[in-house]
Amino acid sequence: MKALGDQYVKSEFRLHKNAGAAETDQFMHEWTKYYVTLAKQLNKKQKNLSVGQAISTEMMDVLSPEQVGQLHELFKATTKVDDDKEGSSARR
Repeated sequence: MKALGDQYVKSEFRLHKNAGAAETDQFMHEWTKYYVTLAKQLNKKQKNLSVGQAISTEMMDVLSPEQVGQLHELFKATTKVDDDKEGSSARR
């Protein structure tokens, strides 16, 4: 998951390197919120750690079609990692 996340973050920052000031402020604000959320979740000592949070309907309504597509691709990539782990465990 770390490798996938690192790759995704690098890609997002590259895609936004020429963004305007307003877009950059919003982009950095959202990534900071994401970081704070993950930091809080990862600091909890839990056996069944749940990382992330659900996206609200309001947030989905303001996403562009391209952003929805990126979100879907990220979902597919992260669930594929879980499927690959289960498949390799089942083959042992």
